[in-house]
This record gives sequence, C-alpha cells and structure tokens, in this order.
Amino acid sequence: MSADRVLLLRMKSVSKWCRRVLFVVLVLLGVAWLWSEANQWLLRWRGERLLADIQSLEVGKSSWTDAEALMKKRGLRHLGDSCTPEKCQYGIRMEHTLPRWFWGYPDYGVMNWMPRIADNVGLRISVISAVFTVEKGIVTSKSFWEMVRLPVRDWFLPGSGHMSELSVNSAEEADFSRYYLGFDYKLSRMHPHSAATADKRGLVVTYSPDEDISERAKLMDFRLDCITRFIPCKNEREILPEGQVLLEEHRALLKAKGD
Repeated sequence: MSADRVLLLRMKSVSKWCRRVLFVVLVLLGVAWLWSEANQWLLRWRGERLLADIQSLEVGKSSWTDAEALMKKRGLRHLGDSCTPEKCQYGIRMEHTLPRWFWGYPDYGVMNWMPRIADNVGLRISVISAVFTVEKGIVTSKSFWEMVRLPVRDWFLPGSGHMSELSVNSAEEADFSRYYLGFDYKLSRMHPHSAATADKRGLVVTYSPDEDISERAKLMDFRLDCITRFIPCKNEREILPEGQVLLEEHRALLKAKGD
C-alpha cells in the first residue's frame, strides 16, 4: 500500500473521529439546554401556584389557621427565631440559575461571550419569593417578588446606567398608612392606599388592605412568562403592569410639583 493511500486512510479516520466527537458535543449541549429550559418552565409553574397561594391570603382577615394550612402545604420555614400565632414570619424562595461562567461581569467593555450565548438561546437566571407575616393570630402582611436577569446586551442602555436585572416586589401591609400616608399631599389624595418607588432594588409597590379590591388584585397580578419567554422582557411593566402605572403616576405628580 502506497504512503499516499495510508495517509488518506488516516485522514479519513481522523475526520470520522472528529465528526463523532462533534456529534457527541452537540448532543450533550442539546441535552443541557433542554434540561435548563425545562427547569425554567418548572420554576414558572411552581411560581404561578405560589402566587395563587399568596393571593388567597387576606391581610387583616386571614387567620393563623389559614396561614398554618399554607405552611403545611408548602413546607415553609419561619424566618425568625420562633413562630407562634402571636408573631411569625414565613417565606419561601425558588430560583433557576446557570453555571457561573454564564453569569457575566457587569463592567463596560467586557464581552461576556458565554452569557451572550445563553441569552441567545433563551436561558436566564430567575428568582421568585414570597413572604407573609402573622401577628396576634391574623395575617398582617404578604409580599411577592420576581427577579429576571436581563440579557447582557441590555445592561448598559444609553441613559439608564447599569441595570442587569428586572426586579419587582409588591407587598400588602396592614400598617401601610404608618409609612406612606401624608408623605406628599397630592400623592396621598390620588392614591391614599398605595405607593410605588423605583431604586436599586427595582420596582417596589406597597398597598393597604383598604385599597379597592380590584386594585389590590392588579397590584399582585404578576406575569411570570418573563421567566420562559425566548425573547426576554425589557422592563418592569411586563412583570407587573399596574405597578408600573402607579409608579409613573407618582413620578408625574412629583414632576408637576417640582415645576
């Protein structure tokens, strides 16, 4: 057998081996993507059920028995040193994360190649949590929080500074008036039982049990599809529409006051 023929056979053998390796790598990547995608959908499914449970609690009305039933259903752990009908705070946190090299670095000029790949195939880090408090046998507060990581390409949008995630928290507080009523006369007249702010924590909404029932429902009507959408959400309005509306109304009033 000539040397050229031997070389040709070896090249074919190497080429065949490379194709097999590439095929195996692609299969493993596909399995990893399916696994991560399935976990995102699982988080959304679990989050929707947790949200329904939190929505079922009525601040100022639901009793320790109602709260205890939810705790047993969810297996929640209290957040303080003790938990009794006199004083108890419970919470649950669920998340979908990615390997560390897909997280990215929030610095100008960093290319973040691996996070960009994850962005382009619909994978992202998401967190959901819920907390409620019981005092003297009555539920006195409840809250729900959703955080979804933004694509790397949106971290440094012009005029927005650095923002790597969308974060929305909405809470119903029995003692709402102690913190918010009267902080601004115009605002308190327009929204006497609700308030919204935006800072490094994201969009934060707080409202009272005295708020209209339909408005309370809207202020706890989270959209969890941002966790699983292939095309990612861009702003907090897509997570909690009514919360963003409330924030914009407050900003408009403050601007008018400043003018």
